[in-house]
Amino acid sequence: PSGDPDVYVNYALLFWKHVPTFHEFPQEYPPLSLVPFSLTLVPYSKVHYYWVFAIWMGLLVCLSYVVFARLVSRKKALIYALYLLVGALGTLLMRFDLWPALATLAALMLAERRHYAWSYVLLAIGVLLKLYPAFLVPVVMAYQWRDLWLLRSAGLDAPLLGQPPGWRAGLAARWQRSIRSTWTQRRAFLRDLFVCSGPVLGGALLFVLLVTLGFLGMVMCGAVVYIGAQ
Repeated sequence: PSGDPDVYVNYALLFWKHVPTFHEFPQEYPPLSLVPFSLTLVPYSKVHYYWVFAIWMGLLVCLSYVVFARLVSRKKALIYALYLLVGALGTLLMRFDLWPALATLAALMLAERRHYAWSYVLLAIGVLLKLYPAFLVPVVMAYQWRDLWLLRSAGLDAPLLGQPPGWRAGLAARWQRSIRSTWTQRRAFLRDLFVCSGPVLGGALLFVLLVTLGFLGMVMCGAVVYIGAQ
């Protein structure tokens, strides 16, 4: 049985073909999910649309494998392909879940490489495909704040060589030092906290803005078409 592609092709037909067009959005999926759903119509077939969708998903699997092999390593790309085949063989080509999963994974890879702005953009795309990547936003925020704190305090905690390594020890040591220090030193400590928190809050705001624009665009598109049809 065709399974989920039945739902996908119906949503795609409602959006692209139903009069008035560009009006019917998926009811239980975010607006950007229409992109993979529309692949069931390229090329359009009334009978074999599920094979059309499966071919597109197969191409996505192959493309993602090539990207992993080039950007990470061939060994990890093989492990990635093996996990897909073992863990998702029954649903890999008949569901669009690989789209938000790859967006989420790309966001985490960008965060690991300190491209945090693009990481928030990819997480927003993942949420607009399927909502679950939103739970990783606090994780990326914490990772970014830790990274910024380590970079900022690298030249400030040189006397703490006897302390255990890690950002927690450095933060605790600086906090203890600020308690015993002058007001100027305490203010410098608070300023460092603020400076490290600014880019993190900016990234979170970028994420919220992109997700809001995505859903707002869906609402505005539907409202304009509906008013025009009246």
